[in-house]
Amino acid sequence: KLRAVGILARVGGDVLPEIQKQLAQGTPQQRMVLVDVLARLHARPALQLILELLFDPDFELVKETCQAVRRHVSDATPKLRETMHDQVVKFMNSARVKKEDRVLTSCLLLIGYIGAPAARQVLLKYSTPKSLGYIRRNALIGLKGLEITGAAASQAVKALLPFLTEADPVIAQHALDIVEKLPLPAAVYAKLLQSQHAPVRAFAARRMAATDDTGTNKSLLGLLDHEDAQVSDIAAGALAHHQGATKLLLEAFAKERQPARAWRLAKILKPHGPATDKKSLAKFAKLAGKELA
Repeated sequence: KLRAVGILARVGGDVLPEIQKQLAQGTPQQRMVLVDVLARLHARPALQLILELLFDPDFELVKETCQAVRRHVSDATPKLRETMHDQVVKFMNSARVKKEDRVLTSCLLLIGYIGAPAARQVLLKYSTPKSLGYIRRNALIGLKGLEITGAAASQAVKALLPFLTEADPVIAQHALDIVEKLPLPAAVYAKLLQSQHAPVRAFAARRMAATDDTGTNKSLLGLLDHEDAQVSDIAAGALAHHQGATKLLLEAFAKERQPARAWRLAKILKPHGPATDKKSLAKFAKLAGKELA
């Protein structure tokens, strides 16, 4: 069957009338195979047939149609992708589609799968709170497949960061899946640590943990008392391996009077043993002797 599909795809546009005829009368399984043929052709008439199928009442066929485009769009050249993108956007802006949110959401997925440079702006437009929840979700899913770099990355971060603190956990997770691949200003992590969503808090902690400098290590030291155990554990693991944290940890350990907190700092300090200076070792040996006495 796959070999037959490949042969039909190489034949090209001459098979479109027959495919269109069989799409109208074939079984669900036959229609899914024909959709795969259409997705391989990368021709305007074939893509138009794909877009018309988005109105089909068979939801499984619609899903398979979108997935077929996703599977085979990598064979299309960048110029061809731009042409495909323009065709989908034109279709999406038609009066018919504007009345059918289900078709609109499928178009958003297709735009993301095709991945032309202009897709980012379109998908960001539909990802805002002005759109209905399921439309936003599909726009964000479409954005996940795009490669966003340079100035476009900064624009995307600015648009998506507010979504991480929204009440809807699905919106927050989709936004996080995109944002975690982009560079962020260090100043945003403190705010994200207050998010109501655990994955967002953990992401902020991991990003902070990737930097070993005095300011970050001080912040990580404060996170040891964070109410989110995962955030606290991420901070502890980072401090244990940050070479620049040795002095801060020693100072905190010397001042600590609560046994449980002191014991935790001691465990975090364990990998820092080789980096601890003789003067500090002598001070702690004296303190230990005093406690033992």
